[in-house]
Formats: sequence, structure tokens, C-alpha cells
Amino acid sequence: MKPTTAVNNNNNESSHQSPSPPPSKPTVVVPSTLPIYSNGAYVDWKVPPLRKGLLGRVDHALGPGFLLSELLVTLSALTFAIGYLLAVIFPQHPEWSLVRKVWVGFFAANAGWGTVTSTGSFKRWYHHEGGDGISGLDLAICFSDVSSQFLICNLLFLDDLAGEWWFASQYIAFLFTAFSLFRLVPFYLRRPTNVAMLMAGGFLATHTFPRIPGMEWFPFVILTKNLLHINREEPYSPPPPISPRGTDADRHHHHQQ
Repeated sequence: MKPTTAVNNNNNESSHQSPSPPPSKPTVVVPSTLPIYSNGAYVDWKVPPLRKGLLGRVDHALGPGFLLSELLVTLSALTFAIGYLLAVIFPQHPEWSLVRKVWVGFFAANAGWGTVTSTGSFKRWYHHEGGDGISGLDLAICFSDVSSQFLICNLLFLDDLAGEWWFASQYIAFLFTAFSLFRLVPFYLRRPTNVAMLMAGGFLATHTFPRIPGMEWFPFVILTKNLLHINREEPYSPPPPISPRGTDADRHHHHQQ
């Protein structure tokens, strides 16, 4: 910064001021636990303590600190999946055995319940702060779970597939490719990569891979659940209640306490 000379109004004398040092821009170190407030929601990675007994088991399934609204959305998706199955799909396939119907019901319930994987409480519980998404043993378990569902579905409808196992094998190979790409690409590319793989899976499921009458929904739903679930996402929560006169700064400070 150049030195500045101050001149009085009468121009009779001038005083030379020593140059003032430029204001130093402080280095702001944001704590990793600091919540981010945006668009009426917070990002807060602090995991509430697990409750005891039956509620503790629910916390393990949904993530501790789940909101009633998150639970209602999940139950709504679950109700729709089961209701659609009972009202539309089962009547169209009276030839299905009881064993088939029970397993298909499980697939639909699992798909509907999969909505919970997008809630803030679930992300906070399973996508730990500082992590980069589902990885390691957790990713292997996720892959094994979805692969086993394709294998069971293939077995249930083996007659409809002319005794072939291409239904399961092709989807398992596709999932292995998608999960591998997810871990290989840089972190910032993982979301678009997963969405691109999901789009590719939609094309393959409807025009290339074997299709099972009555189960056309199954591959796309299970791919959507898993490809979107493994990616790290911030756990958004609504702001805590504050006094009507509180400001955004007050709200931010209140949430940190």
C-alpha cells in the first residue's frame, strides 16, 4: 500500500502519516464439526448417542437422531411398494406360487425401505465424517447383499428364464463394474459416475438384459437404491427451534451448543 499524505483544509500545513500496514486476512480454520447452514437446513455430522433396548435397534437401522418426517417418508415409500405389489402386480400373475410371492414381497419391501438410505440420520450414521463413502468391508457386504438378491430372483424365476443364469450374472457383473468405478474415480467424480452408471443400467435393464414378466421394476429399483446409497452425502437436518427474534447468526450459534 502506498503512503498517504493528509492535507488540511487550509492547505497551510501538511502532516505525513506513516503507511498503515494492510489488514492481514486471517486464516480461518473451520472445525470439522461445524454445522453448515444453508437453505433452511444444517449439515451436522455429530452422531447422537444410541438409545437402549428396542429403540436402540431402531437407531441402528435408521441412524440415531432420525426425524419423524424422515420416518414418514420412508414408511410412505414402503407402503407404496407393497400396495402396488398387492394391487397391481400380484393380480396380473396369479400363476405365481406362494414362495415366489413371499420373496417378491421381500424385494419390494426392501426397495421401499431403501428410502431410508437417503435420510440425514442414515448418512450421518453410516457415512462417517471425513470418509468418502461406503468402502472396504462395508462395500463388500453391500455388493454381496445385492448380488444375492439377483441370484435368488434368478432362481425363483428360472423357468421363465429358460433355465439360464444370465439374469443374475449380467447384473452382478454390471454392479461389480459400477462399484469398482466408484472407488477408482476421484471423489468429486463419484456422484456423476454413479448417476451415469444408473442411467446405463436403465437402458440395459429395459432393452438388453433378460427381463422377467412382473419383475421389470426390480433391477432398476435395486440399482437405484445401491448406486445412490454408497456415495457419501452430507446429512441435512432442519434448524433447531429458536426464538422468533433470533437471527441466522443466533441460529447458527445455537446449533453449535
